[in-house]
Amino acid sequence: MNADKLQFLKGFITGFLTAIIFIIAFVIVALYYNLEEVL
Repeated sequence: MNADKLQFLKGFITGFLTAIIFIIAFVIVALYYNLEEVL
C-alpha cells in the first residue's frame, strides 16, 4: 500500500467518524428538546 492511499484512507475515516459524531449529537439534542416539550 502506497502512502497516498494510506493518507486518503486516514482522511476518509476521520471525516466519516466526524460525520457520525455530528449525527449522534444532533439526534441527542433533538430527543432532549422533544422530551422537554412532552414533559
